[in-house]
Amino acid sequence: MGGMLFVLKNFLCFKASIIILNMLYRFETHVNCVIRDIFIQHKNQVSDQLSEVHKLMSISSFNDLVTHLHILIYVKEREFSAEKGAQ
Repeated sequence: MGGMLFVLKNFLCFKASIIILNMLYRFETHVNCVIRDIFIQHKNQVSDQLSEVHKLMSISSFNDLVTHLHILIYVKEREFSAEKGAQ
């Protein structure tokens, strides 16, 4: 009887270890996905900022600056009205 109890106890410990390892693997996978999403979001923000810098560097006259600012204002107004409409 003692031998059977020993085998059963070891089996349950082994099964618990597998369950814990599975949970850790899922947690690690979730964390990796979150980190990847944050990296992609940051990369996209940096890309947008670089694009804006290139646009600003290409401005060679006052009229180009005014046109650029009008476009920015128009885009921001549309974003604001879309957010306001969503609420």
